[in-house]
Amino acid sequence: MTDIEIKGLLEEHEAFTESLKILIKKILDANKVKYHLIEWRTKDFDSLKEKIERKKILDVKSEITDLTGIRIILYYQSDIDIVEDLIRDNFKIDEDNSINKAETLAKNEFGYLSVHYIINIKDERSKLIEWKDFKNLNAEIQVRTILQHSWAAINHELVYKRKEEMPQELERKLFKLAGLFELADEQFEELKSRDNAIEEDYKVIRQENPFENEPLNLLTLKTDFENANSRLKEIVEVGYSSGFDKTNGYYKEELSKIIIACEILGITSFETRYKILNHRIDKLVPTLKSMLASIRGNKWSGSYSFLTLITLLLNMNDLQLKYFKTNVLYADDLWQITKDAVANNR
Repeated sequence: MTDIEIKGLLEEHEAFTESLKILIKKILDANKVKYHLIEWRTKDFDSLKEKIERKKILDVKSEITDLTGIRIILYYQSDIDIVEDLIRDNFKIDEDNSINKAETLAKNEFGYLSVHYIINIKDERSKLIEWKDFKNLNAEIQVRTILQHSWAAINHELVYKRKEEMPQELERKLFKLAGLFELADEQFEELKSRDNAIEEDYKVIRQENPFENEPLNLLTLKTDFENANSRLKEIVEVGYSSGFDKTNGYYKEELSKIIIACEILGITSFETRYKILNHRIDKLVPTLKSMLASIRGNKWSGSYSFLTLITLLLNMNDLQLKYFKTNVLYADDLWQITKDAVANNR
């Protein structure tokens, strides 16, 4: 294969890589798959030419299947199975060249873990004008967890291309670490399952009881907002009547701010929180109107969580407000508007 032919093939794959990356992101997002990172690359000219010459490759397109490479890095092992189903639904899989590295290890071995799929686009997609040029191109999609990726990255950084090149002492330590990483992956999976189970338990408790004596944490707070009671609804109605746009529900980042605000105010239970919310609800209208006036006619959404947070801030003195700001991420201009409105109306 001539240099010109190699460069032409890589140009095809550069366009393919870009389109494939965008498609995979859309597939994962549409199916609400949380991922840590998506990496992509097209093999570079020097690397490809060296491999062709070293292995005396005659048919590059069929013998080298990773000219386009996509790597999906996930949080949990169980997500790998979900992503596998999505890959199989959306692409043709070359089963002979795809591999699950875990299946190559004996029961008493630890090492590199990742799933590699060699894919090309399905016939129905290849009929679309934006995909027809990629009909005969292959790509490799790697799927692994963050911990699997970390181990592989460290292994790669040691620059030993073959197992035989690595000093035995280093090899032993590296593969001992592989066992620890694999165990940690299993423990994170258990934590995830337990977290889901606790959340479901809280939902049952919330339906049966007023939740007033439960401890305040992210899960109980989330459940409380999902089952908005009359006290929360009263705060929200005040927000809407003050001019804030209706936004049902809550935002997770605001829940963390509420937790911090409660800690500053010494609130440890829902009963105490409700009392403090009621204590300043009459000050909420002028505070919110002042905030809206400061943004000169721009819209401001009033979620359950945001309006609850503002009501809590009305209970803080200047020192507590300053401490709150140092512990949360809050845009400086919006914080100045919020702080001034709270300070002038509490």
